[in-house]
Amino acid sequence: MTELTINVIDPVITKVDGDQKLIRSCMRYESEYWVKGPRFNYRKSRVCYAVTRKSFYTGLIPRVKEYCERNDIDLKVNSDDWHLKPSRKKLKLPGITFRPDQLESIYAVAEKQRGLIIAPTGSGKTILALGVASMFPKARILVLCHSNSIIRQTFKKARDEYNFTDISIFGAGSKDISGRISFGTIQTMVNMDPKDYGAEFDIVIVDECHHIAPNGQYETVLSKLLSPIRIGFTATKPKEELRALVVEGLMGPIIGELTVQEGIDLDILAVPTIKLVPVPFNKTIADKNRSYTAIYKAAIVENRARNRLVIKNAYERVSKDMSVLIMIKEIAHGDRLMELGKSLYDMKLEFVRGAVGLVDREYIQNCLNDKSMKCVICSSVWREGIDIPSLDTVIYASGGMSDTMTLQVIGRGLRRTKTKDTVEIVDFLDTYKYLSTHTVNRIQTYVESGWL
Repeated sequence: MTELTINVIDPVITKVDGDQKLIRSCMRYESEYWVKGPRFNYRKSRVCYAVTRKSFYTGLIPRVKEYCERNDIDLKVNSDDWHLKPSRKKLKLPGITFRPDQLESIYAVAEKQRGLIIAPTGSGKTILALGVASMFPKARILVLCHSNSIIRQTFKKARDEYNFTDISIFGAGSKDISGRISFGTIQTMVNMDPKDYGAEFDIVIVDECHHIAPNGQYETVLSKLLSPIRIGFTATKPKEELRALVVEGLMGPIIGELTVQEGIDLDILAVPTIKLVPVPFNKTIADKNRSYTAIYKAAIVENRARNRLVIKNAYERVSKDMSVLIMIKEIAHGDRLMELGKSLYDMKLEFVRGAVGLVDREYIQNCLNDKSMKCVICSSVWREGIDIPSLDTVIYASGGMSDTMTLQVIGRGLRRTKTKDTVEIVDFLDTYKYLSTHTVNRIQTYVESGWL
């Protein structure tokens, strides 16, 4: 039997004592690059490995162990014991009775100490994260996210609804990490000196952890953070090979998962109903020589016929006392929809984008939730993490091909309430170059999810 030793240096880095080629196949990924040719550039790929100079990210150890077992390699792991003992007696939040699936995920955290929890929007990821925090009452905890809105929302729930004390929030210029639990944005943390946070926390919790990317801000911070317990929450699994390896390496493997269908079956989530709206074809837009950017601008942002359909569908639902969220990507697109809504239907619309302050965003969010405001247009600042339980309809006006983005958009309306058990998703059948492929990809996501 072949033998191999690995030495766990810290929660971030593990060294290989021996021939790294024995295990690198389990950390294989393909990397694409462009080569300049005489007439045009062309794409090539090469095989790479997430183990370099005989070291790899510690979160990949379960993957290495499984590979060695399958390939008859006698693996010895030298590691200090960083395990923190949880207190199940402390596992409680005021007014919350944890569901069996939530308890299963929380207990997996207690046992495994690091990894990913996959759970759809609306299934209670915030409650899961705070449940984990309650189980470690003496630990210093860092909660990270990419959005000020999401982190403020989580902080307020921890403080006001679940009575957490000794907590602090940082971001928007503040670098206060003095609380036992510190809530903050990755944008602020990445600009801090690692000496000030590297060894300060026992637990790091990353919300929307699919944003972890190779050479990104999260990798910069998490590779310098020595927290032994690392938990990531997301609604979507990373699919791109290198990104998946980086997420797993920095956080750990998947240790808990609830699918959208399981959430529907448990009466936790609303059932998505999909309406596909045909878009009139315009030969002027269908110029094969146009770039993607030019086609997107002409076919989506500036396409008055399509924009009329967006506003018409919104108006029909508002007239039935339904609440509507219109998702767009380009600010110019939102401006055009605002103008059309007012001129054609005299609709009262709000437009949430980066220039809108956090206080105003929260006010609009609350008004949309209590339906004192019926229709809001929003850019990507509201694509994730915004809690609007009563939302009836999401109009997916932006297009796009990513299944991650599609599921995140749908997630805005997935929460089930006492008066709501379905959420309507309105999407558009764009037939132009590039956009037709995106349309097919979104439809495939709906079909694979069982909604079409």
